[in-house]
Amino acid sequence: MADIVIKLGKAITAHGQDVQELRLREPTTSDIRQCGYPMAFDADGVLHPQGAVIAKYIGRLGNLPAASVDQLALPDFTSAMQAILPFFGGSDQTAPGS
Repeated sequence: MADIVIKLGKAITAHGQDVQELRLREPTTSDIRQCGYPMAFDADGVLHPQGAVIAKYIGRLGNLPAASVDQLALPDFTSAMQAILPFFGGSDQTAPGS
C-alpha cells in the first residue's frame, strides 16, 4: 500500500525542518507490539480511540519525534487519526457479546 499523505493546516517542526505534510506508512505487526492497539473498549463495550496510542502511531508511522507530534493542531491530529484507524477495523465496533 502507498503511504498516506496528509496536508497539514499548520506546519510543525521535525528534525530541524518545517513540515507541511505528514507521510504515514501502513502499520505492521511490529508497530502494534510497540504501540498497542489505538482503540479500547469502555465499560459499556463501546470502542473508543486512545489519543496517546494514536500519537505514538503518528510518530512511528510518520518518522516524527514525539515533540513534533505534540505540535500538531487538533484538526491535523484528527486527520491523522482518521487515516490510521481504518487499519484496525474502524472505531464503530462494540465488544463481543455486547
